[in-house]
Amino acid sequence: MPGCDPMNLAAKIATGASAAVVAVGLVALTAPAVVPFLPHGVQVALAGPVEPIDTVPGTVDDLFRSNGLAEHNVRDSHVSHADVEALYVASAKVWPWDLPAGFQFPSKRGVADTPGPHHRSMGLQAAFSKYAVAVLAAVEAGDYAPDPSRPLDELQDAYQTLFDAGVLGDRRFVEDSIDPLRADAPAASPTPGALTSSYAEGDAIYVATAAAFPMSLPAGYHWRSGRAVTAEGAEIYVWYDWIAANADAARNGDQAAAAALDSASLPFGGAMATDVAGLIATDNYPVLLQMFPLPPGMKL
Repeated sequence: MPGCDPMNLAAKIATGASAAVVAVGLVALTAPAVVPFLPHGVQVALAGPVEPIDTVPGTVDDLFRSNGLAEHNVRDSHVSHADVEALYVASAKVWPWDLPAGFQFPSKRGVADTPGPHHRSMGLQAAFSKYAVAVLAAVEAGDYAPDPSRPLDELQDAYQTLFDAGVLGDRRFVEDSIDPLRADAPAASPTPGALTSSYAEGDAIYVATAAAFPMSLPAGYHWRSGRAVTAEGAEIYVWYDWIAANADAARNGDQAAAAALDSASLPFGGAMATDVAGLIATDNYPVLLQMFPLPPGMKL
């Protein structure tokens, strides 16, 4: 990962004779921002040409600093539509992950002003969304053949970094948009700086961590036999799944599950800790489950 140290059905939209993968799950990932998901060429055709942004890759710290995340919560709503546009441009100028050949961020998000609050994270969300669509489309088109592992590793790293920072909010992006493309690719050799741990190792760590987890699941729920995550993320996914199971049970009236959430010392920091604590304190289990969807197979 460059600089420093963490989605749903993929749809294909035909553009002339070519096809580009569009990660529909990015809608959930970047909500409440409304982000365009069409490939850049289609956006230009619909909205007219816009000047591209010259990206000079920085570090992740540079990216967060350009968005004011050291001083402000990602959910800071004291920003306007124009502010969000400026934050998007600032993000694109220092984007730290490698861009596909020929891709440049457009100078505008392509999103009309909308009523209701704007959030500081919307510009960064939009930059990630455009980057993700470009990478997925390039992999699908065979631009990285025969081994697309490196761009997919970088995309997963970008997602995990922004998810951990509270910028992104859905946990299914890797499972629904990256993993299917990995499954179609040949086995890859380790790449310097990439996430090289196998999913088998991640599954083993997940199972071992779940078995030793100090808090039990609610009645009627059980741990999965694997999580299809890399070793680097396996332990935190046990926490995610514990929260999801208790939120689902509490939503259905399980008072013990609600009490478990109230008393848990969750392993999050920063804006994410504030958001999760607020949802638990107000018994807002439906929104909590949007952040931590219950994985298939956990509920008996």
